Amino acid sequence: MRAPTKWLVGLTGFLTLVIGCLLMAMNTNIGYVSDWLVSIMNRNTKLAMISLIVAGGFIALVGLIILLIGLFKPRTVGMIEFHGSRGVVRLPVNAIEQDLKLRIEDAVDVGHLEVNIRAHAKQRQADVKVHGTALAQDTPRYDDLGEAVLAVVNKYLKDSLQFKLRKRQVTIEAFRNPDQKARVV
Repeated sequence: MRAPTKWLVGLTGFLTLVIGCLLMAMNTNIGYVSDWLVSIMNRNTKLAMISLIVAGGFIALVGLIILLIGLFKPRTVGMIEFHGSRGVVRLPVNAIEQDLKLRIEDAVDVGHLEVNIRAHAKQRQADVKVHGTALAQDTPRYDDLGEAVLAVVNKYLKDSLQFKLRKRQVTIEAFRNPDQKARVV
């Protein structure tokens, strides 16, 4: 979760907690707090009704946001299920990452690979990050290596797993000079 999202969720959670506690204190008899709230409401009933409507609307809005996040947020899975030649196959994501790493090493002149896959099962989509180092010292174009790696990833996801590639990040570093990077985003 990014920092602004954490801040927004924290703020809405805090405001929901404060409003909920005030409404609970008003409905139950909790010492001085409920007496203070009732005295404020008796002085200006119109302001009290407006504040109750705003507080209730805020709580309903927070509930709606939490409901929508729960319904539509893509969930990552630890096991990927796909149809193989002998039926339905379930494999852990770690095994698929290792298999993809070996396929990339066989097809492209790249070593020291780090492959990270985040799979979203309901949408049949995956986010893939690949970081590697070119094995040849005189590689003319690192962009070509990045495109070749991306082609292997695409073919593997479509043909073997029946997944679509949603987000991709491929970074290939030079053999000796780590400042020369090719990045396919």
